[in-house]
Amino acid sequence: MANKRMFCLDVVDTDLFLEMPTSSQALYFQLGMRADDDGFVSSPKKIAKITSCGEDDLRLLASKGYIIPFDSGVIVVTHWGINNNKIKGDRYKPTIYSREKSMLTQSGGVYSTVGTEMVPECLQSGDTSEPQNRLDKNRIDKSNNYSVHFEEFWKAYPRKKEKAKAHKCYLARLKDGFSEEELLTAAQRYAEECREKHTEERYIKHGATFLSANTPFTDYLTKGDENDGESDDQDRRPASDYYTEFLGGCSSD
Repeated sequence: MANKRMFCLDVVDTDLFLEMPTSSQALYFQLGMRADDDGFVSSPKKIAKITSCGEDDLRLLASKGYIIPFDSGVIVVTHWGINNNKIKGDRYKPTIYSREKSMLTQSGGVYSTVGTEMVPECLQSGDTSEPQNRLDKNRIDKSNNYSVHFEEFWKAYPRKKEKAKAHKCYLARLKDGFSEEELLTAAQRYAEECREKHTEERYIKHGATFLSANTPFTDYLTKGDENDGESDDQDRRPASDYYTEFLGGCSSD
């Protein structure tokens, strides 16, 4: 395996890539550096851990089409050919993951699943679907294509339980008129409070509970702003008004 790798601006200098959390971007480069000569990585979870990234970063890279996961736990860097990681024949060492490679085709330097017209989201022109490989609970899950903003919220939230339910409530609160920035701020401040109080995980609210309509997550939108020298209380929605209007919980339309 070579000890030098290349990355192409056509891949990493896009809004889609740059809007991902910095940890996801960093993990992409780490995976690229450790990939074999065909772009396959045998231990993506281990790499995520030792580089202080997380499995959520792996999921995000998969959902955005920057890596393709397999049931074996192996991943491949989707744009390996575009990144121009070609090795001279006398130095090239074929991947040992021949079964996984047989499941792929490569066109224009981009890997995709054999028998499909799937193109990674970062190169999609509009209505082409991205790969939908799904792994078990100990591997990368691409079945839930969460937005970048929700992934940032979830990365900040202090308890990683029942993500799908939390996502449903997150979308409901967006419909209620709250912004992604407000929800992220609430999560960050709640996480900070839990750290300061050394709250045991079992006493930390699940994300769905924190974001439900009858839970005062709005309290965390004003925490830390009370002594900043200026007040915008008149522009904020009172929690009482919120409870009255949105007691429908996560099922609100």
